[in-house]
Amino acid sequence: MMNLRTIRVVTALALSAALSVSIAAAGIDREAPLYSAADAIRLAIVQRVGPGTDVAITALDMTGDAPLFREAKPDPAARMGKPIRFTLIAADGSWTAVTASVTVTVSHAVAIGALSRGHVVAAGDVRAVRGVLAGLPLVPMPTAEDVVGTRVLRPIAPATVVLPSSVLLKRAVEPGDRVTVVALVGDIEVTAAFLAADGGHVGDTIRVRNPDSKTFLRGRIVKAGLVEVLYER
Repeated sequence: MMNLRTIRVVTALALSAALSVSIAAAGIDREAPLYSAADAIRLAIVQRVGPGTDVAITALDMTGDAPLFREAKPDPAARMGKPIRFTLIAADGSWTAVTASVTVTVSHAVAIGALSRGHVVAAGDVRAVRGVLAGLPLVPMPTAEDVVGTRVLRPIAPATVVLPSSVLLKRAVEPGDRVTVVALVGDIEVTAAFLAADGGHVGDTIRVRNPDSKTFLRGRIVKAGLVEVLYER
């Protein structure tokens, strides 16, 4: 059953002029997906590191029964290549602490030579690599294509992975951008055209505004121009 917050989300979307409603495949509960511990951990890492990330779990320290989980929250200080502590959240809100050893493979950019602060990255300054990362935080990893043309914010040593904090990346959404907002409520998918009130990168939570009703909602950036509405279940 929809709660009051969910009803408000659907109503706010329905007031948009560019409204589209579709029915999802029968029998699929989109409102509260549940995952095995391993799948929840993989999903959590992909959401933080970025699409196209391959995650292999080499060890999982978990005792007792293996129920299904709504999400996995990694330790904020987690580093790739080292055992990571996760908090697994079950459907009823209860939680279980586990430790997993994972191998994270992702496409990323590596500096060929030293890059000084203020330098504008050229195609010859970086090389594209797809491989296992270790010792780095669970953050979105920009590709070589992402960093070409950006300005260096802090010195980057040769043969170093280019982190998002090291360059001024173009964000996926900027304030004022027209974005498609999607909300999944049970088997119903509602999409509408909104305006971004905030800017951010993929995975960031921003406010979006209905241009007609002036209603604000909060959503997570899925990709450039696409925001998934967050609502309470």
